[in-house]
Amino acid sequence: MPRDLLLVRAGASRRIAQGSQVSRELKDVGKRGAQKLGIWLCERGLHRADVMAATRADAMVCAEKLLKAAGQSANRIIADDRLAAARLDDNLAALAKGGTGSAPLLCVGSKSAMRNIARHLGAERVTMAAGDMLHLRVADTAFPPGRGAGRFVAHIRPAALAADFPYPDIHGSERRARPAYYYRQSAALPYRREAGRLEVLIISSSRKNHWVLPKGICEPGLSAADSAAKEAWEEAGINGRIDGVSIGRFHQEKWGATCRVDVFPMQVTRIYAPQDWPERHRLRRWVSPQEAAAMVQNPGLAAILARFDGAGIA
Repeated sequence: MPRDLLLVRAGASRRIAQGSQVSRELKDVGKRGAQKLGIWLCERGLHRADVMAATRADAMVCAEKLLKAAGQSANRIIADDRLAAARLDDNLAALAKGGTGSAPLLCVGSKSAMRNIARHLGAERVTMAAGDMLHLRVADTAFPPGRGAGRFVAHIRPAALAADFPYPDIHGSERRARPAYYYRQSAALPYRREAGRLEVLIISSSRKNHWVLPKGICEPGLSAADSAAKEAWEEAGINGRIDGVSIGRFHQEKWGATCRVDVFPMQVTRIYAPQDWPERHRLRRWVSPQEAAAMVQNPGLAAILARFDGAGIA
């Protein structure tokens, strides 16, 4: 039975030097391109592919963006640095991890690795630019496939795809500037009781020009509450017990449309030192719910904070 093989050359990136280490960071145009490819796969029923990516940062982020735009969890990615190797033997050894299943196999890697695999399978004349995807169909599901075993199906260039994305799902008629999942967000409302006084934690925005709650996009594969807990760690440096039931919703204009944000109370059990959490440039402040309501800019969020009393929350 033939098997679909999708080869993606990691998108446009920039070199980042960190001490003696040099990595490659995917540019915004590369991220949008990967998301467009995710929609293309959805439209053709190829989005439930097995996924492999080179371990370098640009390839991993490219794979993550593609999968999330397709509504899939990024936790499914199998990392293999041989998808960035210069030798064909190494590239094919990585493909061998693709198994013998019938699901499509999606590989994200370097220019040289994707070129090697494409030529090995018979697509010698295809030149892949950064961010391009090559769709091949191989004659046997056993991997790695033999020389000349591939049949060319399509060469997909993100620049030739629609610049916007369907909403609220792949079948939606509305178009938005970002993939649909960007507009479904969740926030943690961190709280504690100190000397009998209820306090909530607010943090500065990324530019430190106003106060907010830890919040972010609901990650495909995670519940809204679990996504909120993840943001609490990344943005506020806290862990805790998050309630699975939202206590309210507010709305925020972003990316040319309206995001809905569900709020989940979180009883804080650990506060990390400033050097121990990802977005430590943010400020943190413990205040009463009423003080927090007066400090945030969003009226809907202010209303949720003003009525929060911690009652009935374990």
